[in-house]
Amino acid sequence: MSDGQIIFRPSVEKRRILLIEDELINQEILKMYLEDTYEVIPAATGTEALDLIRTQYETLSLILLDLNLPDIHGLDVLRAVRSDVRYTRLPVIVMTADSDAEVECLTLGAIDFIPNPYPQPKVVLARVLRTIELSEDRDLLRWTERDQLTGLYNKEFFYRYAVQLDAYHKDYPTDAVLVNINHFHTINDRYGKSYGDSVLKSLAQKALDIVNDTGGIACRSEADNFLIYCPHRSDYEHLLEQVSGYINEGEEGGNRIRLRMGVYAGVDKVLDIERRFDRAKMAADTVKSGYTKAVGIYDDSMHEEEILAEQLIEDFPTAIREKQFLVYYQPKYHVHHEEPALSSAEALVR
Repeated sequence: MSDGQIIFRPSVEKRRILLIEDELINQEILKMYLEDTYEVIPAATGTEALDLIRTQYETLSLILLDLNLPDIHGLDVLRAVRSDVRYTRLPVIVMTADSDAEVECLTLGAIDFIPNPYPQPKVVLARVLRTIELSEDRDLLRWTERDQLTGLYNKEFFYRYAVQLDAYHKDYPTDAVLVNINHFHTINDRYGKSYGDSVLKSLAQKALDIVNDTGGIACRSEADNFLIYCPHRSDYEHLLEQVSGYINEGEEGGNRIRLRMGVYAGVDKVLDIERRFDRAKMAADTVKSGYTKAVGIYDDSMHEEEILAEQLIEDFPTAIREKQFLVYYQPKYHVHHEEPALSSAEALVR
């Protein structure tokens, strides 16, 4: 290995801690406690700390925050960190001698406290380690349960949480809803993947707004399919108009995104979750090629057609074995002569 070559290996990288403390003696004490295990980045003011967070938040594992800073109060730093979605994964431990500030710090999103004067080094290290591990476990869970492009649940966790919703609201009428973007593959082909991703994220945000407003959960199940499980409502035509308006806001006419929706209203909770959304998809497919109607509602006739189709498929082996199929020949005539002449026949199985 040549001198100066960088080794990229997660197991040897130290986790990075931002230490926001203006007192030099306190800085040195905490660095002495932590530097054998962590890379400590000091900041003496709130302004310096926020600049470091803005430029390095992706590599930080923890923020140690003193409340008494020379320019910005530590609570204002905490508010700034918690108000930006980019920093939501960053855990904050507050260092203070003011026990009365603990409630407000916890309300604003602090995870833990280290009192000042500081406890024994092993206590500080234990608190830091526990906080970082809990944060990383939470991040791992989020990566596991969420679609990384949109931030919505993935299908597996969505189904799990839908079952939990049923358990808490067994007798409450609930709807299974599927929203799909018509001809999404052509959008990617015509305008590029970056534009297509922006459309998916906009639709996800609107789905999230819906469930935050009325209750329920939402997921991106695959590609351009979005699922919503929510309390029963009857305004889906209006709702889809709102979503379409949001998606197409500021778009030129030729760049218009068309959506379709399938609704299985008042679901039968005896059916498993996946089956309910199969019915919502079936309803959405009824308006797949239409331009005048964009919302399909599942009803009993669709269920009867589904049962008949499944029964026909199941009966095929028996029908073939018992020779129930008959061949009929439909004649085809050549009509360019004075007298039509039989030219061929089309075989039809009945």
